[in-house]
Amino acid sequence: AYNASVASIATHTAYNSSTGVAAALNGDAMARGISRDMRALASANVADLKAAGIALNKDGTLKLDEAAFDAAMPKDPQLAARLFGTESTSFAKRMESMFESVLASNGALASRSDGLTSRTKAIAKERSALDLRMESVEARYRAQFTALDTLMTQLNSSMNFLSQQLGL
Repeated sequence: AYNASVASIATHTAYNSSTGVAAALNGDAMARGISRDMRALASANVADLKAAGIALNKDGTLKLDEAAFDAAMPKDPQLAARLFGTESTSFAKRMESMFESVLASNGALASRSDGLTSRTKAIAKERSALDLRMESVEARYRAQFTALDTLMTQLNSSMNFLSQQLGL
């Protein structure tokens, strides 16, 4: 699950320099913060992870060496508890707590979603108001153009009449 989370964040925050296309969350502060918090939790437990045969890869994922894990568990029975136990200080519980705060109904993700929904509605309302203003401007310009065209026709008529009267 940890590796899947790291991969998902990497995918959704990626930037493809050859195509110039950025993923939907590229540059997103919340996604970067979650990724940073995950790395910090893993780094804080790196000694226990390493002792259990779990390596922290350069891309942020974890890799399990099953042979090292199987060898480490009998040597240090508390290692599994420190990593995967139910105590609030275990790596797994701290990771779970971090994700619960992000994913809770009143958490960061819900707040962000509500904020974006609100902003989307405000933009739609502003766009509708702009469309109405543009329709009004268009109607005004059409009326002005029609009045100008009528005036030009009258002036041309007057010019033709004067030209005939003056013999030009």
